[in-house]
Amino acid sequence: MAGVLTRRTADGRYRGWFVVHRGDRRRGVKSVKREFVGTRSRTETRRMAQTLEARGDSATHPFEKRPIAEAVAEYLAARATRGGHGGRPWAPRHAHNTQVDLERIVAYLGLERVGDLTPAVCRGLDRFVDAGLKAGRTPKTMRNRTGSFLTLCAWLERHEWIPRDPTRAFERVHAGITNPRRAMTVDQVRAFLAAVPEEHRPMIDLALGHGLRYGEIRQLRRSDLDLERGGVNLRAEVAKGRRAAFVPCTPRVLEALAVNASTGCVDRLYAQLRSSKGIPDRPLVFCVPHPERLVAQILEGLGIPRVTGAGRLDFHALRTTSATLLAEHGEPLSHAQVLLRHRDQHTTQLHYARIDAVSTTRRAAAALDQIIFGQPGEGSAQSPEAGK
Repeated sequence: MAGVLTRRTADGRYRGWFVVHRGDRRRGVKSVKREFVGTRSRTETRRMAQTLEARGDSATHPFEKRPIAEAVAEYLAARATRGGHGGRPWAPRHAHNTQVDLERIVAYLGLERVGDLTPAVCRGLDRFVDAGLKAGRTPKTMRNRTGSFLTLCAWLERHEWIPRDPTRAFERVHAGITNPRRAMTVDQVRAFLAAVPEEHRPMIDLALGHGLRYGEIRQLRRSDLDLERGGVNLRAEVAKGRRAAFVPCTPRVLEALAVNASTGCVDRLYAQLRSSKGIPDRPLVFCVPHPERLVAQILEGLGIPRVTGAGRLDFHALRTTSATLLAEHGEPLSHAQVLLRHRDQHTTQLHYARIDAVSTTRRAAAALDQIIFGQPGEGSAQSPEAGK
């Protein structure tokens, strides 16, 4: 017996069923009913159920012979609309990068059908990672690329394309910090700001003093400026974490943004720019296509090395500078976390707040000395008394 259930899946596919007979006449025959997820066609799902019943115990998964490209296309279509935080859509850049990563891995592994997704793909992924590292790719890049494929396999298992995720035994690439960013000193920041051209100052101020990322600044619209509240509204679709936020601005920056919104100077600057990125919709801030080049040019003019043993300086290092300066001047780490809009304080502490361990330890030891012995320098005289 075989048939199709009335109940469908969330994506509109029919559920089929068939009966498998096990045992023999001497020991008895046992009938087992099995269900599977078919297609959106009721007739095709019924035909699949009848075929699976005829095969009996040797039945294969119903999607085994389906092209892997079809599974990838359905995964990308589903996740692009609701794969982000809180069921929000993917960012266009993330959707493009995921598609490129999957096409690259599928071609490298030589996958043609869904049935090719066996535990043997783990060995192929290991070879893929080794080849990428030998070609000069960073561990983080290879972790992101393989992560796209691992997420695909997990999604296929949840939606019953495959009976089991074949990549469960794969060991993910450890992505350590190979090229960290460093923070500028206060004197360097003052010299840097003095050398920034006037048309680029709002972009630099929003990154350094308000913790915004380049992509967030570039997508700010004139309608996002809120003069009554004294800041800008960061829309969820442009924020990295896909969470809307209000970013208060200092009076100086707010005045500059108001001038940009009222005079149309940003549109004139973009009109003079030739870039393949195009012009954002009703931009509030003028952003150069490659901010790293602007930062490198300013640093070179000031004689500040861009790369040292402590790390590198680029546009994103302005956020590192913000967190580090706040921590060095006694502000709680939670303040830097709020400024940079990190969900986890561990991210702020590990990747952004570059605190000098020696000076921090010296201040902590002096503070403990004062707490325990009352005054700095009394520890050596009172320590014998404390031991009696």
